[in-house]
Amino acid sequence: MGMTEEEDDSGLSSSGEDDATRSNTNDDSPDSDEDDEKDQQQVTRSGSGMDWAALLKLAEEAEAELEETYLSPLQHHINQLERGKEVQKLGSLRALPEMIEEEGEAAIEALLPAVQKCLRDEAANLDVHCEAAVVFKSILQNLRLVQKHPGLSEKLLKNILENVQQQKDNMSAAAWLETLVDISDRLDLQAVKTYIVPVVQQQSEPTQRIQRRIIATKLLHKLATILPQTEIRKELGTAVQTLCEDGNANVRSGMAQRITQIAKSLNTASESVSLVLPCLVSLVGDEEAPVREAALNAIASCIPTFTKEAKKSTVLPLVRKCTDQAVTKADEQLAIVAKNFGEWAYELREVMDALDQSWVLNTYLRMVSWAQPKDGKTARESLLGTLVRRACAYNFPCLLVMFPKAFERLLPLLEAFCGDSDDEVRVSIAASYHEIVALYPTKQQLIPPFVELVRSGATEVVSKVTFNLGKMLPLLYKCARQKEED
Repeated sequence: MGMTEEEDDSGLSSSGEDDATRSNTNDDSPDSDEDDEKDQQQVTRSGSGMDWAALLKLAEEAEAELEETYLSPLQHHINQLERGKEVQKLGSLRALPEMIEEEGEAAIEALLPAVQKCLRDEAANLDVHCEAAVVFKSILQNLRLVQKHPGLSEKLLKNILENVQQQKDNMSAAAWLETLVDISDRLDLQAVKTYIVPVVQQQSEPTQRIQRRIIATKLLHKLATILPQTEIRKELGTAVQTLCEDGNANVRSGMAQRITQIAKSLNTASESVSLVLPCLVSLVGDEEAPVREAALNAIASCIPTFTKEAKKSTVLPLVRKCTDQAVTKADEQLAIVAKNFGEWAYELREVMDALDQSWVLNTYLRMVSWAQPKDGKTARESLLGTLVRRACAYNFPCLLVMFPKAFERLLPLLEAFCGDSDDEVRVSIAASYHEIVALYPTKQQLIPPFVELVRSGATEVVSKVTFNLGKMLPLLYKCARQKEED
């Protein structure tokens, strides 16, 4: 059935109105609004391609940098210490000596407090504290700069002491304590007494960390060279005893290495006997091998500081006991004893009787005999034997001096040393052969060992012989001529 033109238009109109209604309904929905907003934001971003937040931040940083360019160098470094990154703070710390040089008192009054505040704020930053410690030390060791600014050294010292006390981090505190060790001899005596002595007394206490106590041994050594002899026993005596009895072997070893300087610095031999000798005896008998080794190496240097009575009644028996034990056990301590044996014997010769002297000579011969290469020795025993022979060769001239009438007993040892398979044994005897010839200028028996020594061909051996050849040849030539005439 056909439609009229009016009906057809009416149908089209009705269909258009329905589409418009549906369109309006969709536009009014919330989901549609959100989608449009997101689309709009996406269009905006894609259109601009800019991160405005990042741009604003860059602009602020650029403005801050521009402001920095108008600041004085002094204020610039203060700002860096207060707000800068770690690398900037380190740079400002390194600039401290230069700023004091250029700005003088202004830098001291303004920059030093800023440095100290930075160190408090960066309490856990090891790099910052280590760098500051190095800078402070460099300033205090700059004599010209310190003299130019009176009071600078005291201010830096107080800052160092504050950092020592406030630092909980073991490594940072150690850096500041090491700085005290390095700069203590740059301070006047009154400053040392007022500020440094209390530190070593405090740091030597058993309640302190081990590393602090180890550094306290170094500080004791340094103070012993600074304080007047009459005051060392009073100011440092308690700390010396405490550290020698410390529960940690590393601390005791540190004291054993430095006990010689304490002994040499004391005012009288009686003070050395009452303070140092008991500590030395205790350390020599320590249960830890490194402590014993350090103490044994210290004995010879301490002997001259003791009274004659103490040498006779305490030191000589101590040396005999240590030596006999080492020879009997033939352990690693034997090499240490052999190395020191000649000097021990020489330093104690004035208090030795005939029996003691006989013991020295016989013990030396025993050590050399045990040390000779033999079949059936273990690798450890062979190595130890080599070390003992080196030490005995080194001490050979000392034995000749002490026992000039024992030449015939000692000559076979000299011949063995000159033909030894170990280069260092021959080097030791070559270095002292001119002394041997000087002691026995008429002994023709010294010529064959000398020839054997030169024939070994080792470069260092020949070098040692050649160095003193002018002292030996005239005497050896006379011996050779005399032999021909006889």
